[in-house]
Amino acid sequence: MMKRTLVMTIMMLAGCGSTNEEPAPSTTEAKESFWDAVGSGDIDAVPPARDRMLAAFEKEREPDTARLIGMSYLLSMAEQDKTRPPDLAAIDDAMTKGGDYLDLATQLSAPDQARASWNSGFFGALLVSRGSFRSDEATIQRGRDMLASVAREIPSFGLLATADVMRDTAAGSNDFTRAVESYFQYYERCTGTTIDREHPDLAVVLKRPFADPHPSCGNEPHVPHNVQGGLFCFADSLVKANKVDAARPIYDLIEKTEGFDSWKYASLVDDRLSSDLAARAAAYQSGGNPRRQPAVGTDCFGCHQR
Repeated sequence: MMKRTLVMTIMMLAGCGSTNEEPAPSTTEAKESFWDAVGSGDIDAVPPARDRMLAAFEKEREPDTARLIGMSYLLSMAEQDKTRPPDLAAIDDAMTKGGDYLDLATQLSAPDQARASWNSGFFGALLVSRGSFRSDEATIQRGRDMLASVAREIPSFGLLATADVMRDTAAGSNDFTRAVESYFQYYERCTGTTIDREHPDLAVVLKRPFADPHPSCGNEPHVPHNVQGGLFCFADSLVKANKVDAARPIYDLIEKTEGFDSWKYASLVDDRLSSDLAARAAAYQSGGNPRRQPAVGTDCFGCHQR
């Protein structure tokens, strides 16, 4: 566990001897610097934004700031250079630090049940990911239980968080099956319709308003391409589930969604549709480490980049 006293000591030492020390940014300014970095897709701007959030957090222990600090560590992990072998030590470190702050965000928001559920959704997803990375079944189960609780309290968000983290588990596993089913239930919750599991017609996603008004159903300022990214992740998950015929129309549908023209990841749709999806599906069925198989969905910027 990272000690708060260590963080405070480092920050104090960094300012020792300076007579021109800049005042710590306000909580609002610090959080906006993070969202500016994410919205612009600038991974190099994330660590400086984190430093500002850490400084602001020392002044005001605000739960949403803690959550964004945690997310900043996980973002740096997710955006590692895909052309190089993964830095496992750096990933483990990011999961530890990110988890510390997501846990803290959940604790600090406890008096507000809705906010606590929101923060615990991120923490639960981190626990599943961290437990899988470390082969720690107890941590995975804790994350599963937390996500199940969030899905009961904030259904659309909880279902999406469950699907997004569990889609990276092994094809055919109970957790991966749960991921695919959670995507189906998420879209059913958002649209208020029943979706066929073998021949899903998601054209209803284009209609407004959503049956569920929760922000996690559509695009919103800090997640301007949630619809595009979500559908793409769902389609990729169906391919991984060896349901290529079910995935194709969903890839096609993405091009009809509002905001597709400004989506930085738009080319991925044509890439998938012009590729051998059956061969891609087969790559998941051979077993082995899921991290060595084709990536499912986009990285974090796939939903958050403007």
